[in-house]
Amino acid sequence: GGRVVRHGGTTLCFSGELIMLPEKGLGVAVLANGDGSRSIVSRLAEEILSRVLDAVPTLRSADLFLDRIERDMVRPETAAIAGNYATDFGMISIRPKDAKLCACIVDETFDLIPYPNGWFGIGRDDVAALPPALRPMGEMRFHTEEIDGREVVVAEKGERKVVIGEKVPPAPVPQVWLERVGRYEVLNPDESFPVTEPQLKLSNGHLCMSYRMPALSSKIIQVPLKPVSDTEAIILGLGRTRGETLRALDVDGEERLRYSGFVGRRLDVGAPAAATAGQN
Repeated sequence: GGRVVRHGGTTLCFSGELIMLPEKGLGVAVLANGDGSRSIVSRLAEEILSRVLDAVPTLRSADLFLDRIERDMVRPETAAIAGNYATDFGMISIRPKDAKLCACIVDETFDLIPYPNGWFGIGRDDVAALPPALRPMGEMRFHTEEIDGREVVVAEKGERKVVIGEKVPPAPVPQVWLERVGRYEVLNPDESFPVTEPQLKLSNGHLCMSYRMPALSSKIIQVPLKPVSDTEAIILGLGRTRGETLRALDVDGEERLRYSGFVGRRLDVGAPAAATAGQN
């Protein structure tokens, strides 16, 4: 089918998939309003487009694209799972421990049980100890793959497979960003969609931004950051909000942080950065 352009997404109770073949002038969009529909809309979009291609003579098979993905993918048994990962569940650290692997999540450590073909899962005894927001992970199996040069964690539940996170390489945090670590207040709050408890913190040596969005969830949202300049840091990982930018601004001689339209001011200006970071 030539060059393929596609994008899919999932939000609360909705999923969608868009696939286009620009060289053929063909495309398909599939939308669904139901939980758990992500894999269905993806497969349905591929099937619809494949049938359209089959109906047009002398076209190349769409399987060529899928075969290329398969060739480029490193099999799970050859990938090293240990490391830090930016996921929709927050930053997950997977570390070797006593010839086993442990997943360090929200300051708790859970053993990972090995399964055939390089898959892992959280031990049954540990699932009950997971915070409510993370309990869906107890029903999943995980492994790592390299796709398009990115090392990612793939989760499997039943017949569904989904990429849930990307490995975050270790990198030193510049001093100018260390000095910004601390608690902040939002100066332009949105009463209909509030953001509360914004912070910059260090987690397992990574610079992270955390906050709450009570309209979406009661849990703390924490995302890893990669400073790319003295005034800009991008959110690492794959999926929603990933690749967006946190910026430091000068407003009348006082520094502000700006993200997604919100402007924040540090509450503990003057506190030693190392001491503030150590509290998180």
